Amino acid sequence: MRIDRAQMKADAKQAMRGRRPSVYLVALGYAVIMLVLAVLSTRLQFPGMTVATLLEMEPDSERYLVAMMQEPSFGAQLLSIALDIMSFLVGVGFTSFCLNVSRNLAAGFGNLFDAFGFVFRIIALQIMIAVFVFLWSCLFIIPGIVAGYRYSMAIYIMLDDPDKGVMQCIRESKEMTRGYKAQLFWLDVSFIGWGLLSYIPFVSLYTMPYMSVTTANYYRVISGRSAETEQI
Repeated sequence: MRIDRAQMKADAKQAMRGRRPSVYLVALGYAVIMLVLAVLSTRLQFPGMTVATLLEMEPDSERYLVAMMQEPSFGAQLLSIALDIMSFLVGVGFTSFCLNVSRNLAAGFGNLFDAFGFVFRIIALQIMIAVFVFLWSCLFIIPGIVAGYRYSMAIYIMLDDPDKGVMQCIRESKEMTRGYKAQLFWLDVSFIGWGLLSYIPFVSLYTMPYMSVTTANYYRVISGRSAETEQI
């Protein structure tokens, strides 16, 4: 089945329009949380340095090389890893928020923390996907890219039913994306321009939910659950 990409994008714009709380306000909250976690992680890895300072330094400067050679304490490394995991979980929560938006269901700031309810399962899923994609990439880069799209719906499947096992989500994603991987690839290609615009301050507050809600629309269609909506 050929999915109308333009229609999926139009549906995403319609779903985002007039939400309470505003999609853009939630996106701002998500961006702030991610920024705070990134700053804390950087301060732990490079004591005395800020993100701004690291970005301002020339990659080949002596000061930059000294900063890169600093060895944080074991405790700082553990905390930094914990913060990185939290960033990943909040990112999954934002995906959950956008999935609810695409379905016209109640969605808000609380969705950003949805993944914390099944943290170990969601982490295990991400690890297994990374392992499979890596193994396929060892053959050649193209099989690795194909594998990435093959398992791209697993996270949505687990968000829909957190009781499902890791391998079950991966198998269902494999079946679900059969015949749709090329369309998902071209969807991402169509967003390249929006991705570049995201580097402009505050533009990402629109592009992040727009791209994520559109992808969620694809999931709803290929999962056969496109009619699952509920008026707020």
